[in-house]
Amino acid sequence: TCHNSGNNKTRYSCGHKKDDEYVENKFLNPTVVEDIRDYFKYETLPNEKIKIVPTAKDSTKAQYMINLLHLNDNTLLFARYKALEDFEINAEDMLEKFEDIEIDDIKNMLTDDLAFISFLRYEYGL
Repeated sequence: TCHNSGNNKTRYSCGHKKDDEYVENKFLNPTVVEDIRDYFKYETLPNEKIKIVPTAKDSTKAQYMINLLHLNDNTLLFARYKALEDFEINAEDMLEKFEDIEIDDIKNMLTDDLAFISFLRYEYGL
C-alpha cells in the first residue's frame, strides 16, 4: 500500500510508474544526471516536516520530478525530519562515547547505503 492510510490502495509513491504523467524530456534520471543534487534543496517547515524544493538550476524539471514522484508526500516530509533528528541524536551519542571524535568525522563515515543520505548531505554540507 506504500504507506497509505486506512483502506486506500492507490499507489502514490514508492517508485511506481506514473503512467500518463511521465514526460521523458523533463525527467531527471539520477543514473544519468551526475549533479542531480544541484536541482533540489530542502526547506524545514515549522511542523516537524522537511520538504524538497527546486533550485534555480532548472526549477521546471525539478518541480516536475517533485510532482511526478510525490517527493513531498506527507509521509516523506515527516520521515526526513525524523531521519535528521535520529542522525543528530546518534551523532551526539557517538561524540559522548568517543570524546576525541569530531562531528565532521562522523559525517565522513556516512555511506551511500544510508536512508536519506542526500538529505543529510544537504543539511550538513557534505
